[in-house]
Formats: sequence, C-alpha cells, structure tokens
Amino acid sequence: MSIFQVLGLGITGVTATLLVIGALRRRLAPLPAAFWIMVFSAAAVAIAAPEITVLIANVLGISRGADLVFYCAILAMLFGFLRVQIQIRRLDQSITVLTRELALHGAGQKGNPGRAIAE
Repeated sequence: MSIFQVLGLGITGVTATLLVIGALRRRLAPLPAAFWIMVFSAAAVAIAAPEITVLIANVLGISRGADLVFYCAILAMLFGFLRVQIQIRRLDQSITVLTRELALHGAGQKGNPGRAIAE
C-alpha cells in the first residue's frame, strides 16, 4: 500500500466517522450526511482498490479509471455550484422581502423612520 493510500484512507475514514457522529448527534441533517458518507466511502474504495474504477470506467466507455473519477468530480462540483447559486438567490430574495417589510414598518412610525430597525 502506497503512502497516498494510507493517507487517503485515513482522511476518508476520519471524515466519514465525523459525519456519522454529526448525524447521530443531529448536528447534520440525515439525508446530506448519508450522501457525504457515501461519497467518502466511494472515495475510500477507489483509493484502496483503484482497479475498480478502471472496470467501472470501461463499462461506461471511458478508457481510464482516473478519467472517470475526474469526470465525476467535475459533475459533482457543477451540481454543488448550482445548489449554492440557488441558495444564494433564495437568501437574496428573503433579505429583500425582510428589508422592504422593515422599511414599511419604520415608515409608519412617527419620528425617526429608522427607529424601528434600531429597536
């Protein structure tokens, strides 16, 4: 076993363990925790037995296992970026609604219109 395999398996093992503990203590939602546990478990399998990625890649019509891992990583990052973009958009809309409500609430009060926000 190479140094990379030892380090990679150690990192994936510790990370998966922390995810399990976080899910059991309810610090992480169960579905995302399960997803990430599966991702790190798959990474551990690919690190421990890289020939498996070659077999799966060949079935999918990809010549090398490393290419399969690379393509999967790119797709996962694109999906992650899309989810973050959607989340940011929702937060932006929520902040806009909240700001409008606070401005309207402050405008209806006598005196300083910004007083409602400071209170």
